[in-house]
Amino acid sequence: MNAPALIQGTDLVTDHFASWPSFHDAEVTTFSMSRESGDGLSGPTLSFAVHAFLTTSDLDASGCYQTTKHAVITFSFFDVTLVEFADFNGQNVVADIYFGPGANGVDDDQPLDVAIAPCYGVALHFRCRGGRVMSVAPGTPPGSQYASR
Repeated sequence: MNAPALIQGTDLVTDHFASWPSFHDAEVTTFSMSRESGDGLSGPTLSFAVHAFLTTSDLDASGCYQTTKHAVITFSFFDVTLVEFADFNGQNVVADIYFGPGANGVDDDQPLDVAIAPCYGVALHFRCRGGRVMSVAPGTPPGSQYASR
């Protein structure tokens, strides 16, 4: 998988994981929106953090696939419109996160389409002018189902 071109700072992610991760079974830990601009981004802005990891083909003692390189990635997006948001809960497991052109092709004002497809919990879809990886914090967040493994 390739890092999305309209998001700055993707090297922080690829440096940690050695490639762009799939985000399958990742957990959205935080979500926020603001009508204001901030951190050098023009508003309205939307941010979310996702606990991501790599899954190996090895099984642990309980028969689950082992996971490695856990990290919380914080994304921020600017000039956000068309937000659809539903079902944020205590776990928010992701099937996939899509970053790319919208279904109708590239829109010059808002060329980036972002969608979180849910397994269990949050579903999110929006358009924006671009985004930035704000941080990659290695480790497993408190409350994650992976914290006890």
